[in-house]
Amino acid sequence: MEPNKRSSTWFGSPIGLRPDQTTSLALLLESPSLSYNLKGTAASRHPQQNLEQEYDHSETRTDSPLPTESNTDSSNGATGVDGEDVLEELSRRAANLFKLFRLAAERERCMDQPIEQWLRVATWWLLKTRTYLSIVTYNKLPLSDRVCQDCQRYLAKTLWVIEKALSLSRETLDTEFGVIKDGLRKLANTMKQQNLLTPMESIALVAQDFDYSIMVQYPSFTPDIWDALSRSNRGTSVLQGQHLTSSHQLPTSDLLPLSDTSETFVYATMFVEVMLFERSREAPSFKFPCLLSVRRQKTEKTPEILIASQNALLSLLIPLDSDINWHMQPHALEIKVRMGVTARVQLSSWDFYGLRRVFNYTSHLHLRLQPWAGEELIFEATAKSVQYTAPKSSESQRFPALPTPNGVVRVFENVTTEMSASGTCNTQRGFRLAVMTDPATRDLRYVCHNMGFGNLIRYALIGKDDNQGLQLSFGDAGQESSMTLYFTSNQERLDLLRSITGQPDTNEVALTDVALRSVITSDGVPTPSSTYESPISSLGLQRIRVFPNSIIIEGSHGVLTDRIDVRSTTLRMRLLHNLPQSPDQLHMLLVYRQEQSDLTMGVSQASIPISTQQSLAEALRLASKPETVRAYQFEHLHELHRFQAALTGSTVGYDGYAASFSIARRRMLVPVYTQWKASIVRLQIVCSANGKVVKLAAFFKDFRHASAMIFEVKPTDVFESFTSRQGRFGVRLVDAKFAMPRKTALADDGNEGFLDFRTLEYPGEHDDIMISFDVKEERDKFAEFLPALVNRLHKV
Repeated sequence: MEPNKRSSTWFGSPIGLRPDQTTSLALLLESPSLSYNLKGTAASRHPQQNLEQEYDHSETRTDSPLPTESNTDSSNGATGVDGEDVLEELSRRAANLFKLFRLAAERERCMDQPIEQWLRVATWWLLKTRTYLSIVTYNKLPLSDRVCQDCQRYLAKTLWVIEKALSLSRETLDTEFGVIKDGLRKLANTMKQQNLLTPMESIALVAQDFDYSIMVQYPSFTPDIWDALSRSNRGTSVLQGQHLTSSHQLPTSDLLPLSDTSETFVYATMFVEVMLFERSREAPSFKFPCLLSVRRQKTEKTPEILIASQNALLSLLIPLDSDINWHMQPHALEIKVRMGVTARVQLSSWDFYGLRRVFNYTSHLHLRLQPWAGEELIFEATAKSVQYTAPKSSESQRFPALPTPNGVVRVFENVTTEMSASGTCNTQRGFRLAVMTDPATRDLRYVCHNMGFGNLIRYALIGKDDNQGLQLSFGDAGQESSMTLYFTSNQERLDLLRSITGQPDTNEVALTDVALRSVITSDGVPTPSSTYESPISSLGLQRIRVFPNSIIIEGSHGVLTDRIDVRSTTLRMRLLHNLPQSPDQLHMLLVYRQEQSDLTMGVSQASIPISTQQSLAEALRLASKPETVRAYQFEHLHELHRFQAALTGSTVGYDGYAASFSIARRRMLVPVYTQWKASIVRLQIVCSANGKVVKLAAFFKDFRHASAMIFEVKPTDVFESFTSRQGRFGVRLVDAKFAMPRKTALADDGNEGFLDFRTLEYPGEHDDIMISFDVKEERDKFAEFLPALVNRLHKV
């Protein structure tokens, strides 16, 4: 699946894993390295039979007969029953083979080679012995099989190089050769314990076609090849020989690794054939055997392959995420070196598919830890400890079940750009949490989870003092998994919680921050009593903050993030026109919202029961309907005004009730006026931030012509105060310019009674408007916020 295509169901990856599953790099290399063609052996298994099926799955054998390079064998059994060392026994048995090795070395004239070269030769044949022993053990070959006999001959050759070659050299590398000798002893003990060492008379048998040479013969490069390889820009390229000596020569422990080092993990070694092609030639110019090792620096996330020859003539270090061409037939890698020189690495089928799985897993891991299309990295930290728990029935439980130190934690936010009639708009599509084990551990494992986007984010703040953690839960009941993360500081824990719940940065200034009593999402206009039935109130609401791009509702048990650009989005609002019954009556503001799918709600599992969580999830789904009404309830009126000002950009000057509101409608062609009159009208006078635009909003009750209207009043307008014969005090707006309100049902377009405080309709009507109050002080308070002085009139 392409990264930018999200789905609630994860599809299989190239290595047979879902992105929310976890895996281990070591599991991909558990099968032994089979760099020997087994077709000619009597009891061999053919690895080519099911390689394609194995390639389609990340599952590999878990019963590998031999440990990987980092594992150490037990030294038990180093001496025989009679106290004789196993290497001494082998040396005594292989006396005839030693003579042949000595003759081959004299024929090759390699006795005067430097001690470093002898160290590489000993390491080379030890790795060859290990490879053959892997084949023998994995395929359960009998003693009579040729591969088993060759394994013993390579064992003897390694011993001869260590013992005899050192006696011919004046220099000594006791520590390095001691490591090789210990490794040889462990292999010999393994063979002896598994009854793979033939009797003394059998090992002395000489195979005519066995390679008794001590040092592998390599061709000499032309100057063009030397220059191309020495300047290779693919990692480290080291060439040693008669024409070039590099000051950055890698040590033997890196070129031909036996096990992990203090800086590097070694996952596998395999013998390959390297062919160098020049641009103008179709046939290879050079062909020679090398050792390919898969390794990873403890500070890096990406493995690399190191290809080295026995004599250090060539060592090529290639990151596994680089541009490598994979050829299925024959099984080979093609690497462009430089200046028209291409290196083709020929592998066995086992090694090819095993290496390809590592490459796919590396690409898979790199993909999961990097932003996808439309994603942005919003949080990254190193957790002091990570513990992941998945259902026992889940096959994806590969992330360590025990607490893992120094886990890499990343959070990505997915935002898509959509086209609409009003232009482009950005929609939030949830978050992706990616956690990987510490790169300093041998097996890199990871786990990914999608969060939000219509689903509750369930968390729990646990611990105290210096051991404070954040627990996250994923999935439904019965298939629930959880992750507990501990950080070195409480600020990192809170930053992670802030990131996955969509809250802005701590340094971003809010447009307003007021206390909130309740909020409800409904299909229609809610009543004040229904507000207390809202499941959102179970969050323990405390305050509401408005930012330029979001509205944050915070509670003691959770948080709700409403993403909206308050400066450019058209918001229709409505105020209830019920007269205040008591000083303790709450104040409600209704906001009409279109379909919305980017709400994020985080709930504390420790404080909210499961039944209430299900109600909150239903409320979250309700918000995604085409038309909904959000009702915000405040304890004080000034809190409502501050919240309204943040949404509209206009400050509320006057907010009160008028006894009547009438429009003098003049009939066409005749000087006859008709009064449209409404009673119990709620009025608001709002002023823009610069003070230049003043608007009058009216919310009616039982007015058959409209439920609300809003228009602009200007300093050039004429305002007259009057006192009616009924004893009411009023203000007349002479020849007011306004748009005739339309009477529509909420079920029709949802706009009934909701006003847009930012954009006004064209004022096509020019009629007088009379507003009456029961109290003179209320009339004077209303007139105080009009943009012009009010003229005094007599009784009307």
